[in-house]
Amino acid sequence: MGLVIRDNAESASSYVADYIVNRINSFSPTQTRPFVLGLPTGSSPLGIYKCLVEKYKAGLVSFENVITFNMDEYVALPPTHPQSYASFMHDNFFSQVNIPPQNTNLLNGLAPDLAAECSRYEAKIAAAGGIDLFLAGLGEDGHLAFNEPGSSLASRTRVVVLAEDTILANSRFFDDDVNKVPQLALTVGVKTVLEAREVLMIVLGAKKARALKKCVEGGVSSMWTGSALQMHERATVICDEEAAGELKWKTVKYFKSVERRESGHNHGSDQSLPIKKGLGTPPTKLKTAPGPLTPESTPKATAAHSSSSPISPLTQTVPILLTTNVEPAQSSVHTALEQKILAQPVPKSHGLLGLLGTSSYGHTSDGDSEAESEYDLKPDRMASRLTDPVFAAEALRRLTPNPEKGKMLG
Repeated sequence: MGLVIRDNAESASSYVADYIVNRINSFSPTQTRPFVLGLPTGSSPLGIYKCLVEKYKAGLVSFENVITFNMDEYVALPPTHPQSYASFMHDNFFSQVNIPPQNTNLLNGLAPDLAAECSRYEAKIAAAGGIDLFLAGLGEDGHLAFNEPGSSLASRTRVVVLAEDTILANSRFFDDDVNKVPQLALTVGVKTVLEAREVLMIVLGAKKARALKKCVEGGVSSMWTGSALQMHERATVICDEEAAGELKWKTVKYFKSVERRESGHNHGSDQSLPIKKGLGTPPTKLKTAPGPLTPESTPKATAAHSSSSPISPLTQTVPILLTTNVEPAQSSVHTALEQKILAQPVPKSHGLLGLLGTSSYGHTSDGDSEAESEYDLKPDRMASRLTDPVFAAEALRRLTPNPEKGKMLG
């Protein structure tokens, strides 16, 4: 599951609208091959619908060959009621774009047989070829569509009893009177949403922050049905800064870094890393390749490290990853640093081994140096993997015990 964070609700809504328009246009729908779009209701998608209408009027998208399926509808509320989801969709979207009325699908909360209505809806989604992109919202208690806490993650379209938190939250649309809010609703199931080829979930406002945290950072749970999107291979959550307010900083940092990388690379076969600036001009690139990094497969040191250098042995033992010469000004700086490092006293035992006492490694208590030869101290073998000549020189100066010849501590 991906996460996209925008500064505010307007920019988050604009991002989603742009994405939907790009998906429809890239799909190039026709009458015989329509694009199937799942849609939510409520306050969160209002900005998205406004942007989509603006883009339609600007000639950037057509909904003529788009089929829509809405997520839910209240039971026993006439379609003409101002708070029915049928009225909501007509007023905020359908009546302002060129989508044919026969292409819009909504659940019928007045159906005499509600179970049969739900089965019919599922069959109609299947007959349309499934949903290409489902746009969803997230409830304050973490519900996806009207799949309240405790709903089965394998659920299909069905009748549900609305939770008290949902009734209270939706009472703002019913003159803040909870008694006017319907107690039952029809909703697509969690599995119905997960079967869509792609899912976007819009989450806005500080009131959704706790639910977003549970759905993104918590485990998959039927108590937070929005968390089921973690199991979808093409699900993305788009939120504003307020909704992201309870996420861990590491979570926010990670997903923002992912977005930067995805926008900055074309994901082609050339997966390359730039060489650190200042270690050679012009800059070159090192291409990643399968297999371990070995001296045989790595370029040797360049002429900048010839036999006259104080650390000339590096040309034989350290694979330097520079492919261009170091400029004279830089070379003199490195040489001075190398000389300073090599002039320091050489330690006779590894720092960690010093914790065992000087009689164990390096020197004996009476000054006998026999222990030093018995434990066969060797230059640090990790030096051959270092790419910076200065660091390599420091590594070669350190002596560590050779595990193949050293004595076992008893």
